[in-house]
Amino acid sequence: MKLWKFLVDAQVGSRRHCFDLILKGQVSVNNTVNERPLSEIDPQKDVINIEDKKVKPVKGVFDPVYIMMNKPSGVICSRKDEKGRFTLYDLIKHKNLSKKHLIYAGRLDYKTEGLIFLTNDGDFVNLLTHPRYNVLKYYYVEIKGSLEDRDVKRMTRGISSENVLYKVKEVKILSRAPRSTRMIIVLNEGKNREIRNIFLILRYKVKYLKRIQMGPFKLDGKLEPGEYKLVSKKEIQKFMNRFQ
Repeated sequence: MKLWKFLVDAQVGSRRHCFDLILKGQVSVNNTVNERPLSEIDPQKDVINIEDKKVKPVKGVFDPVYIMMNKPSGVICSRKDEKGRFTLYDLIKHKNLSKKHLIYAGRLDYKTEGLIFLTNDGDFVNLLTHPRYNVLKYYYVEIKGSLEDRDVKRMTRGISSENVLYKVKEVKILSRAPRSTRMIIVLNEGKNREIRNIFLILRYKVKYLKRIQMGPFKLDGKLEPGEYKLVSKKEIQKFMNRFQ
């Protein structure tokens, strides 16, 4: 079995996350650091550790679970928080649903609202979030002031800051007035705090930010902030079939 596959099956995280752990030298096999995600291991004989903590292989097969959540502002995308802030996992109150092996797909910062998935299916997370699959993400944004056309062009051409290139796929202006601008921004790669960083560079203040769609999955008016619903395996499989 490939090392990265073992970690994904053990519910360590998405494929991308497991690759990153290995490449950063945080994974060891039989007490020797292994930085090769594609190396073969024997789950029955080899001892796998992440920073000295043993990774136990998952026994049996998990029934896949797909949770679509409308994340509210003031909730952190983390299993635990040192500051004691409310997390995504605190919002899940579903009976007979174990949160132990759920990972989230598409991190949102503390203040940002909107669509996020929690699931125990690492392959789904990878398809939904990895840039190579070009799954579009849609954000509703309100900023202070009137967004100038030249700044829209800069956003779509790309803006570099501290050796990081920020670039949006599309900007759809909904309304523009001297005091505020409302728009939809489309991304095909979501870097950390990308939209907020773009407007920080352009010197506009973000008043409100919400992700409303990831690929074919859209938030509807039925999900209030903090609420969630289970998405059918049939709907998820239809999405995943696009990449086979």
